[in-house]
Amino acid sequence: KDKFFSIVSHDLKNAFTTLFSFSERLSVSANMLTRDKIERYAKQLYNVSENTLKLLENLLDWARIQKGKEFEP
Repeated sequence: KDKFFSIVSHDLKNAFTTLFSFSERLSVSANMLTRDKIERYAKQLYNVSENTLKLLENLLDWARIQKGKEFEP
């Protein structure tokens, strides 16, 4: 389990680091960026957010299976 949590933690940290980086670029430099770059950053934010959400959903499913219960948010 320790290895599993280490991997999940690493994946989440990388995802949030990417989200932070792209959102920082957009918030600090938006007026200096081309429309193309803004669109690319926005697409990256969307993709990383989507993948992170899937990872969290899988983690919740795994936790539910470990407990033998359905997860109802």
